Amino acid sequence: MNKFTEKFYALGGEYEKLKVESVVIDKKGGKISIAFLGLPEYLDALGADGRERIRRAAEDILATFFQVETTFKKAYADAENIRARIFDFLNSEYPSAAIGINAANAAVTVDRGAGTVSVEIGTDGYMKSYADSVRLEEKIIEFLSAAYFETPRVKFFVDENAESDYKIMESAPAFIKNDTIFVKDAEKVCGKTILSYPKAIKTVSAEADNAVLCGKIGRMTKREAKTTGKPYYIFELTDPTGSISAKLFPRSGGAKNKGQFSDADEPREGAAAKNARKSTETEAIESLKDNEEIIVGGAIRQDIYSKDLVIIVRDINRCKIDFSALEREAGFNEAGEEYIRVKPEKYAGEEKQQDFFAVEEEIPEFLKGREFTVFDCETTGLDKNNDKIIELAAVKIKDGKLTETFQTFLNPSVPLHSKITELTGITDGDLKNAPKIEEVFHDFYKFIGKDPIVAHNIEFDLEFIRRAAKKTNFHVGNDIYDTMTIARKFYSVHNYKLGTLCDFFKIDLSDAHRALNDTIATAKLFIKLSAKL
Repeated sequence: MNKFTEKFYALGGEYEKLKVESVVIDKKGGKISIAFLGLPEYLDALGADGRERIRRAAEDILATFFQVETTFKKAYADAENIRARIFDFLNSEYPSAAIGINAANAAVTVDRGAGTVSVEIGTDGYMKSYADSVRLEEKIIEFLSAAYFETPRVKFFVDENAESDYKIMESAPAFIKNDTIFVKDAEKVCGKTILSYPKAIKTVSAEADNAVLCGKIGRMTKREAKTTGKPYYIFELTDPTGSISAKLFPRSGGAKNKGQFSDADEPREGAAAKNARKSTETEAIESLKDNEEIIVGGAIRQDIYSKDLVIIVRDINRCKIDFSALEREAGFNEAGEEYIRVKPEKYAGEEKQQDFFAVEEEIPEFLKGREFTVFDCETTGLDKNNDKIIELAAVKIKDGKLTETFQTFLNPSVPLHSKITELTGITDGDLKNAPKIEEVFHDFYKFIGKDPIVAHNIEFDLEFIRRAAKKTNFHVGNDIYDTMTIARKFYSVHNYKLGTLCDFFKIDLSDAHRALNDTIATAKLFIKLSAKL
């Protein structure tokens, strides 16, 4: 409630018969517009003099040189209108509730004499639990209070008939209309068990307090806050529609702030018990693995540094996610049977590869019987939104050995900056007759197939790949592994650049900043690191 509204309601008397619907300040126009709600019979009897008296009272409260304008709206409390507005509110703010509640099970009674609106909503036990968990009764009361003059009363109850009519695990396509994804088998990792259905990441467009998203977890790293030294976790959450950065602050004492957990609402406990609980929660968080499917609840906020929207996570559950309907809805292209422009070649470093695997060094268990594709891009610059790929390379790992390579120059249709040529050795002449990304992305997509994909600092390269995929209507939803993140987790070196790690593991990195050479080196690094996975 703003200060004007508080002071207006404090006037009492006849002013209690009005509600402040909105206060809009037009600085350029030099005016303030105030909209009031009132019962029809009161507004009809008010007359022009009464309306002007209220306008002057508002002007006195504001004590401004701006022109004050007032409008008066009749608040008709009609049962059907109220029911419709409640479900518009649920569809907009709580789609999970809108899915699970039948409008026919909502009874609305208007008592004009008593000045009340009573709403009773029958649903099944699951949805009743969800409504309680998000305090949905309070939220609907708050919404109705702003829209109608009567005092609202809202109650959810378990309706035995609704129990048999409503199927919680309804098939996914029904939810896609609301950009909601079907999940099941939720298992709490930290925070609370999440009872609502998640929405697609592509729907995240503004800050919000109660967001629920799901996807595959990737690149989780543990960091320490510079000011407090307290640990927190960052990771990427990805679904077929996009990805979002996530931050998780483990439970700690103090007030709730910026998505951090608080002990304030919990019973007091000794230091030993508190440390044991924190240790258990930390272990649960760190048990999460790259590419696991999770559902998270939290607040969407704008990162103060990147200016991107991120989710500050409160709750994490493992789960099983059905992405198939979402992918079908999007109508993505599929790879054909043949390569069109760029064909893979057999890996030419057989002798070097034999030397790479020493006699006493077995292929890591993680790689046995599996295929991975490692890739790298050289680009016109570092701007992931505007710069373009000039060289794209990939190498396939089968059973722990490098087997095939994929490499092509790409014409960015813009001249290269001299610094890029100096760094990579690639010239405008090399790119003059090269294909455009749209002409070869099919071949790259075919080469990676359904393999988990690997890169060093994968977030950078993957943004370019996803932008190219979107442009050509392909969907790159492969599991991802980042050699930089893995190295950070298990090894301590002075920095985690590719060259530094190659020196540490004695991997040859000649002609660095050329896509194929960097890719082969990254593949060998991944083989070494996979012993820890």
